[in-house]
Parts: sequence; structure tokens; C-alpha cells
Amino acid sequence: MRLARLAWTELQRFRDTRLQFVPMLLAAAPIAVILILLISLWNPSARLENVPAAVVNEDTATTLPASGSEPPQKVDAGAALERELKATRSYDWRFTSRSEAERLLRNGSVYFTIIIPDGFSQKVARSLSQQTSPPVLQLRTNDANGFMSTPLASQQMNEVREQAQTIVLNYLARNITQEWNNLREQIEQLTRSAQALTAPQPSQAPPPAPAPAQPGVAQPPITSLEQLTQRLSQASADASQLSTTLQQLGTAGAKMTWQINDTTAAAQRAADSANSTDQTLTRQNTTDASTSARLAQSDVGTITTQVQSATDQANTLLSQLSGLPQSAQNLTEQLKGLKGQFESVSRSFPAAAGINSTSRDLQQPVTTEQVTLNPARTTGRGLAPVALILTASLTALIALQFLRPYNPRALTGNLTAFTTAAAGLLPLAALTTLTTLTTYVIAETFLTLDAKQPWLTLALLALAAVATAASAHALKILLGTAGEALFAVLLAFQVAASGALYPPQASPSLYAALNPYLPFTFTLKATRTTITGGPATAVWQAAIILAVLSCIALTLTAILLRRRRTYTPRTLHPAIHPRTP
Repeated sequence: MRLARLAWTELQRFRDTRLQFVPMLLAAAPIAVILILLISLWNPSARLENVPAAVVNEDTATTLPASGSEPPQKVDAGAALERELKATRSYDWRFTSRSEAERLLRNGSVYFTIIIPDGFSQKVARSLSQQTSPPVLQLRTNDANGFMSTPLASQQMNEVREQAQTIVLNYLARNITQEWNNLREQIEQLTRSAQALTAPQPSQAPPPAPAPAQPGVAQPPITSLEQLTQRLSQASADASQLSTTLQQLGTAGAKMTWQINDTTAAAQRAADSANSTDQTLTRQNTTDASTSARLAQSDVGTITTQVQSATDQANTLLSQLSGLPQSAQNLTEQLKGLKGQFESVSRSFPAAAGINSTSRDLQQPVTTEQVTLNPARTTGRGLAPVALILTASLTALIALQFLRPYNPRALTGNLTAFTTAAAGLLPLAALTTLTTLTTYVIAETFLTLDAKQPWLTLALLALAAVATAASAHALKILLGTAGEALFAVLLAFQVAASGALYPPQASPSLYAALNPYLPFTFTLKATRTTITGGPATAVWQAAIILAVLSCIALTLTAILLRRRRTYTPRTLHPAIHPRTP
């Protein structure tokens, strides 16, 4: 019972009208701090469409030459990707030139830049017809605009690359279909030509088998009917063998055509699923397409061997006919035409065998490269500006628990109110500055902070510490203990709205609207500049704002102390509390 009475007596201290709301404020302050920070971090990815980012499209369209019966194909991958970005609106895209995008990135108006370089479509076109390096997209970021904006940009770049891959896969699927359709037509033409040459005549009798001839070696001229008969018999045997090879070639070509159709369908499924959010499905379809491409590639080797064999046999047949009289010249010319078709088919294999690199292209048809301006290099170095500024604020809050905001005896003396205010601020400002600078020196010495401008960083942190101490000091004199709670709440709001972690545009609308007017915003940007690099204008802006804030806080403190020199009965006779039992 005595314990409860002692506790109740302690609460009696707040019966005074000026103090009765203090317990409620002390309880509300930590709740407000946590809620302010929690709301700012609540699903920032849902508001990324408000974050500005630049897109530079330097690409120009190109045209693939006509292939067989297919018309020329226009490839404009850069414009297609630009249309995709405009349609998705995942960020607040600014489509501009390279120089303007670089200016916006350096001054913090955009958080990253995506560059579609000149020749992007040409690389896409070359990758469709021959094994070459894939087209490259470039991402440019700036850690001086916020360390966490770079991981966000990298994540978005992965999505942009998937969109570009969808475009390239669509071109690839159409190109494979066209090339293999042309190859199939050539193989069918070969078969028809061979059948026309080897069709048996009713009046011909099967000749005896002569000695084989060497391919590509011209035979001696024919001087007798017997030699003519032997040469024709050998030519007939060679033509029959060539016909058999062409039939096998036609069968293998049909098999390969079926396999390519399957590869094309798999490639199209992979392209269609690239827009899907189901990454497992996308990877499965890409793997299936890659497997089909490798199977088709094995068929390419078989058909290449058969075409080479048919070419050798055609050369042998031509050598058999080289010594025939003028009456067989027509057959010789037809065989030369057949040989030309063989060579055309052989040349078509590398074009159709984008297959040789299809499995690679389906896995990674587009690559990316990243360039970071003013790199933070490590997470600690990237978040160090926030930590150093918070050091000053936390030191001021703790020091106010032990330091008097002013000397009461000075109010009755001959000192001016401004002098009294400055004397009360000086110990707090000195302690806050010393703690902040010590923290910086430790980070620089033992954590290899490696600031780009160490002396300027020291000066900026000292000025920030003085401004922080002056603000906390003024609130303490104005509201007492409630002023300390209000300072903590204001500090939490400034941290949440300044873009300390995420771009302020990804915060709720109130945070984003007040961001340009908060002293913490300017101080944070200036400290990032002195540590990792950036435009010097941010440092001078922050210095002016902090100096003005310090003067305003000190002036407000002096006005409050001057008013306290006017005594009233209330101040002369404080409330009498009951005796503690």
C-alpha cells in the first residue's frame, strides 16, 4: 500500500496546469517517432512511379537483307524498348539526350539513367545471323544522390533487360523461322533436281560396273565407243549414289525442319513469358528453348556431312562427264547447276544456325553494364552521412538531460538576454560538436571512411552540430521537457522525409512535399558530397541554411529569456506539493 501511495505522490507533480499534459506527451513522443519512420518505409516500391529517371535512346533502325522469298526485315529494337518503358511507367521516365541526362544525374534531378547506345539494333541484327557479342544496355547511377538509389536502379535495370530480351527473342524467333524455311526450300529444290537427272530412261540397259573415278580429277578424252560406254556406266552409278545421298539429305532435312519448328515455338514461349512475373516459368521456357536449339544443332552436323558428301559425288560425276562429246554438254551444265545449289545450301547453314549460338542467345540475348558516379563502394560509407548527422542530434538530446539551458542567476544580472542565451548554448554546442567530430575521426581512421574532402567535411559537421544544438536548446527553453520530445519527433520526420534511405519521391506525399524545405535534406546532400563526391553547390547551400538556422534559434532563445525577466506572482510563488508521507 505504501508503494502505491509513493507512486501516486510522484504523479501529483503533474497536477499543475502547465504540467498536466507532460505524461501524455512523453508517451506520445516515442509512438510518433516510430510511426513516422514506419510510415516512410512502408512499401516504398509501390511509389517508385514517382521517382524520376532518365532514358537516352541513341539507337537507329537497321534492316536485315531479304532472305529467299522473305522481304527485308526492319529491326528497331531501341524504339521498341522505349515504347515498352512508356507503357509500363514503372518510374517517372524522362526521355532526353545524353548530355541533358548527365546533367540531371549529377545535380540529383534524376536518380539513374538508362542508355540505349548507338548501334543497338545493328548488334541485335548481327546476333540474329552470326555468332557475335550481344547488344549492351548501359546504366548510370550516382551515389551522391543516395546510396540506396543504386540498388533500386540495378533492380529496375534487370526488368528493363527482360523487356529488351523479349524484343530480341521475338526478332530471333521470326529470323529462325525465315532462315530455316529458306533452307528447307533449297533442300527440296536439290531433291527435285537430282531426281530429274537420275530418272531412268526406258531404252537404257544397265551397264557393267567400271572402275571408280577420283572426284575433281578430269578423265582423259574418249577415243572409242567402248570408253564412252564405260564412262556412261560410271556416271550412271555415280548419279544413283548421288540420288541416294540426296534422299537421305531430304529425310534429315525434314527431321531438322521439325526440330527447328520446335525450337522456334520454344523460343516464342520464352519470349512471351519474359513479360510474366513468374520467373520460374520464364526460366523453364528458356531452358526448353535452349535444349531444343542444341538438338537442332546436332542435326546441323549430320546434314552438313551429307551435303559435303553430295558435293564430292557431284564433283566425281562432273569429272566422269568431262570427256564426253558435245551431245552430253547439256547434262554437264545441269550437274554444274546442281553443284551450285549444293554450295548455296552449305552457305545457308551458318545463317540458319543462329542455332550455333541460339542456346546462348536465348539465355542472355542482351547484357548490361553499370557506371556509378561518386561510388560509395561499401554500405557503411554510403550510410555514413546519415550516421554522422544523427550523432549531433542524439548528443544534443542526451546532453540536455544534464546541462541547464541557461543560468537562472544570469537573468537577474546586468547581462543582456542574447549573452545569457549564448552562454547557455555554448556548453551544449561544444559537447555536440566534439562528439560529432570525434565520431568522424574514428570512422576516417579505423573504418577507412576516406572522405573526398576531409577538412570540408569537418567544417560542415561542426556547423551542423552547432545548428542542431541551437535548435534543441531553443525548444528546451520554449517548452521544457515537451520541447525535447518535440525535437525527437521533428528529427524522426526529417530523417524519414530527407531521402536518407530511399528517394523522397517514394515516400508518402506529405514527406515528399516537405522534403525540399527541410534542413536535414540539405545537410545530408552536402555531407554525401564531401565524403563521396558531387557538386560543390550543395555544400554552400547547406552551409548558408545551417548558419541561418543557428542565428534564428539563438535569436528565439534570447527573446524567450528576455520575457522571463518579467516576474509574475506565478513565477515568484511556485505550486506547493503535498508532503511525502
